[in-house]
Amino acid sequence: MDQESADKFYSIKMLNAGGMMAGDKWHVVCQYGRVGTQKPGCEVQDFFDLGEAKAHYGKVFWDKTRNSWESGLACFRAVSGR
Repeated sequence: MDQESADKFYSIKMLNAGGMMAGDKWHVVCQYGRVGTQKPGCEVQDFFDLGEAKAHYGKVFWDKTRNSWESGLACFRAVSGR
């Protein structure tokens, strides 16, 4: 890993909206930045269909890792530059 990318992070979460929207609305939350920053970048996308939320999560996971989320941890392989 090169020194320039060593202190970067990227986090992906899929959350149920909860409250009155519980089960009807989903958020895919992506946070990114450098370790130690006060306010990391954040993107939130809302979905009213669980299948669409899962598909978006899988696409972001693939884009960032070049691994399939559905394949599971046992099949996860580190990819240079990711």
